[in-house]
Amino acid sequence: MAPSLVYSDEILHILPVETGVALEIMNGLPARIRAYGEKLVIKPSRSSLIKYETKGENGEQSFTRIDGKGQNGLEYLGFRYDGRNVFLRDATIANLYRKVAKAANNQARAKVKRYAGKTYEELCEMFDFEQFSTRFGRVESFEQTTLYKQWTFWTYAKRSVEEFGP
Repeated sequence: MAPSLVYSDEILHILPVETGVALEIMNGLPARIRAYGEKLVIKPSRSSLIKYETKGENGEQSFTRIDGKGQNGLEYLGFRYDGRNVFLRDATIANLYRKVAKAANNQARAKVKRYAGKTYEELCEMFDFEQFSTRFGRVESFEQTTLYKQWTFWTYAKRSVEEFGP
């Protein structure tokens, strides 16, 4: 099977350098990226520089925002990392709710249109809630080799937890 192309509009650089060097690199990135295409633009309003430091005997991390956005730590691909924990961003959860509501609305409208003479109760009986929930919920047997287009929100979050590690 040929590898699939994956698109991301987020770039993350993890650099073990001093703050001044990190700022120089951050400020030089827009020009370096633009060299690969005039339409490739890094927006300063969407960029941030976060410094993580390990403190204490148990190796806990803390963060300091040096530049840009990120009041709550690193925000990347729908997640937020504060140095100790990984969280789903509020916007990620809100997007999930919107997608579920839109999908339910679309499916309900399609049933009403197709079966115009049916009562509300009859339409509810015809609605396949189990099939609908598998589009967004847990998947019993998820293999890492599964194409990402077949992922549900649950598999995306589960895979991300595995990638982030402890």
